[in-house]
Amino acid sequence: MRRNRRNIVGNNLPNERKTGDESVNIFGKRIYRITTSLSTHYKTYCFTFQKRRFCKVKAAVLHCKTYAFATLKRNYHFLTLLSLQNQCSLSTSTL
Repeated sequence: MRRNRRNIVGNNLPNERKTGDESVNIFGKRIYRITTSLSTHYKTYCFTFQKRRFCKVKAAVLHCKTYAFATLKRNYHFLTLLSLQNQCSLSTSTL
């Protein structure tokens, strides 16, 4: 025998139909599986969408950062070589 399912107010739940003193679930037991499956699918879709948006932004930002750091590094090496050359030329010219 099934027991009565009632919410806090005491009315029948929307997925139940009252027959006499018993409540009958008109959707059966599989509705919970569908709800769980859809919920999981929706969460996966949202996570994938967020990840894709983040990766696009991240790639653009990292490209700019890489370019900026590479430029700084290149300038540093160039200036170091230039200063070494100047020091060599100054030392040979003063001798």
